[in-house]
Amino acid sequence: MALKLVQVYVLDKHGNAVADLIKSDFELYDNGRAKPITDFEKHELSLDLVPQVPQPPVPAASVSNTNRKFFLFFDFAFNNRAGISKSRTAALDFLDTQVRTDDEVGILSFSARRGLTLHEYLTSDHRRIRQVVEGLRPSKFLGRAWTLESEWVKDHLEVDKAIGSDMTRRIFDAEQSAMKKEAIGFASQISELAKALRKIPGIKNIILFSSGIPNDMLYGGTFYAWGDASLRDSYNRMCKELAGSNSAVYAVNVSSAGFTAFEESYLKGDGALRQLARESGGKYFDSINSYENINRTIQKVTGTYYVLGYYIDEKRDGRFHNVRVKVKRPGCAVFGQRGYFNPKPFSEYSENEKLLHIIDLTLAENPMLQIPAEVPLTALPIMDRGKPAIIAFLSIPRRIAASALANRAEALCLIFDENGDTESIVPLRITNPNLEKEFFQLVFTVPTRPGRVVCRIALCNMETGYGVRGLQTLTVPEAREAALWLDPPLFLTDRRVEDIYASPGTSIENLYAYDPQEYSPLLGDLPAGTKMLRAALRVTSIRPNPEIELTAELMKTGGAGSRSVPIAILREFTDGPTKKLLIDLASGELKPGRYMLSLIAKEKGGQAVAQTAATITVK
Repeated sequence: MALKLVQVYVLDKHGNAVADLIKSDFELYDNGRAKPITDFEKHELSLDLVPQVPQPPVPAASVSNTNRKFFLFFDFAFNNRAGISKSRTAALDFLDTQVRTDDEVGILSFSARRGLTLHEYLTSDHRRIRQVVEGLRPSKFLGRAWTLESEWVKDHLEVDKAIGSDMTRRIFDAEQSAMKKEAIGFASQISELAKALRKIPGIKNIILFSSGIPNDMLYGGTFYAWGDASLRDSYNRMCKELAGSNSAVYAVNVSSAGFTAFEESYLKGDGALRQLARESGGKYFDSINSYENINRTIQKVTGTYYVLGYYIDEKRDGRFHNVRVKVKRPGCAVFGQRGYFNPKPFSEYSENEKLLHIIDLTLAENPMLQIPAEVPLTALPIMDRGKPAIIAFLSIPRRIAASALANRAEALCLIFDENGDTESIVPLRITNPNLEKEFFQLVFTVPTRPGRVVCRIALCNMETGYGVRGLQTLTVPEAREAALWLDPPLFLTDRRVEDIYASPGTSIENLYAYDPQEYSPLLGDLPAGTKMLRAALRVTSIRPNPEIELTAELMKTGGAGSRSVPIAILREFTDGPTKKLLIDLASGELKPGRYMLSLIAKEKGGQAVAQTAATITVK
């Protein structure tokens, strides 16, 4: 048996949220069969608690799958510059006045050039969302011929009538053909998105800024007597898919933003927007000029909601279940989930569904599609051929690797800068691993820029969807002209990891002077009682093959002071300007706690000095 959660809004006949219902006021039907409601929650958000300034992200542990979820959806195809500008203004007002700290927000767009784009996945980092919205510019997305002002078309049609020419009609027909192609592309891609959104629990509130697909095309009119049947079928299918994925569309019509591009009836798309809002369980807004009232209305509708839970005999057959929720109190209307799809094997997911799954695993603060295994990750800033880079290690024990690897898995290493922008993405495909090994390691070398960055490695089993990931925040120093440079130490263990998967161009043997058949990177904490630390070091000099003196000091966090640590150099290897050393540090018996190890390299007979540090946790 599995607990199924259904999220619903309840409005009275005046469109106000009903906030005083209890469990016994509800009736729930699954495929026409009444189900006892076993779990019940009411969520009521007070407007006076809405933050008025961008807020920092909420820790993952505090984010629930039943929190409000919003996608700001910018339609750049059926729009123009004035409409896009007004859309950005409306979206920023919504973020500043209506979004609560624990709401999760994502950003979507559709354009003729790029199709459907997921700019930002659901996140409670509203500062980041605001930055993305502010960065959206029409020049990146426009380029449609049909955005020519309707007055141009109107004037030329009048000329045609006078001189009997069909030139403009042919131009207009070509324009309509291009518009139809974009409209079908819009409906098709949103349908695929809806299939992927099924996997995300709860109601997904999509705020769509668009002028809509022209009414003539869908329903018939001046230029299309009966409308276009194939487009209408695609659009109807899209509306049903959104309803089935529990995605309510709040359609905001931008055609009233004070410009002329949509004044002609054959270009108006209010009918398409009304249909989309109605069939998805959302709401239609006729004029974006009233965006402040629109945002308050969306807040009012979504600010009070109920979560109903009931148990089902879940089958992994991918079938759709109709869900109907009724309220016994007269005059109440229920909006929310109209159904759900049973889970299906991950191998049967569409490419879009798999992509959303990987995005959720990789980017989400609190993944909604599964609970991934969190494993230790070590990321070190190094200088590679005079340029800053990161080498990152993810160590996976066999009990986890057996589920995460199987016959085919894909790994990604992502580097984010301090603003949350993605600097680098490095993929790694793993096939037919030896699952008899005790540990597995993924190793990536990624060029990066100086500054504070976040490194995340995620691994997904492409047969089952099971995921593993690790994360570390670090600071990459500025590359500078220096006589001597010392990278942070890579601590080693004599536990041999026999299965190591490295990203293209990554070679542990080339980066460090240790034999991977003898040692492995030490990831995670040290056991209490450790007396000796083994590490690999990289020292780069502008002089050929200099002699290097090393000293080390160890200090316990909160302790009285530091103490010297004897160093023994076990092996030394020269690779051009870089010396690679294998060393032992006689730390003495370490008690539980956090320690800071400082290393200093000095050139014998010279003035060049370099220093680095590393944090050690003992448990």
